[in-house]
Amino acid sequence: MASEDLLQPGHVVKERWKVVKKIGGGGFGEIYEGLDLVTQEQVALKVESARQPKQVLKMEVAVLKKLQGELLVTYDGLVLLILKYISGGLVDPVP
Repeated sequence: MASEDLLQPGHVVKERWKVVKKIGGGGFGEIYEGLDLVTQEQVALKVESARQPKQVLKMEVAVLKKLQGELLVTYDGLVLLILKYISGGLVDPVP
């Protein structure tokens, strides 16, 4: 886990989502496996810096909300998209 990662394992976002581990990343940001502390369900946290000039997640959320009503969260200078976690690798969200 690199020190420049946006989140670290064990970190809790907005007292609800606990970061388990980083599972991917690229120019758009980073993806983490997480745990919803309220529902005890696995989630995927897609993260980008809120200071990033091109806010890709905000555009993506507009589409995903129409498809499946996912959750966008801003936290500590970051923008996070909370998605259902599907084990077995990175896949596109399915409604």
